[in-house]
Parts: sequence; C-alpha cells; structure tokens
Amino acid sequence: SKMFEGLPRLYLIDLAVNKLYGALPAGLFAPTPNVTQVILSHNFLADDMPPTLALPACMTHLHLNDNFLTGTVPPEVYGLSQLRSLLVGSNLLQGTLPPSL
Repeated sequence: SKMFEGLPRLYLIDLAVNKLYGALPAGLFAPTPNVTQVILSHNFLADDMPPTLALPACMTHLHLNDNFLTGTVPPEVYGLSQLRSLLVGSNLLQGTLPPSL
C-alpha cells in the first residue's frame, strides 16, 4: 500500500473513530519503518486480517479494537519484541493468542 509512502519520520498513526471502512491492505505499514504506535480502533474495518501488515520491529502499540475484523491475528504480531499494548477486542476474530503474549 502506498498510503504512508514518503513519510519516513512518521512515528504515530492515530486514525481512531474516523468511520474508516474496508479491509486492511497487506503490507500496509511497509513504508513506515519508524512507526511505534498504530491506533485504528473504533472504525468499521472489516474482512480477514492480512497475513502480513509489515509492522515495524519497533512497534510498541497496536490498537485494532472495536472494528469488524475477521480471521486470526497475523503471526508477525507475536514476534514484535517491543510490543507493550495489543488491543484486538470487540472484533470477529478467531483462534487463540499464544501464551507468550
């Protein structure tokens, strides 16, 4: 996705409560290697979560709660060693989270 292309100094994406509709594109965060916080809660995001969002290793907060996301949490999320806050509640997700979280 080219949505965030050309913004290398972007550290925070907060688009909560904005009536965003549709699916999260695969690789959405690939052009943002320095983003530490993504807050997309309280929108109308739907469909299966993509197999990869290309989340930066420095990600500390990922808030996708209160949407209509389906499927499972992408495995890449489990490997984010800096992650301090993961909010995915109030969606239509399936599966279990690993005990390491």
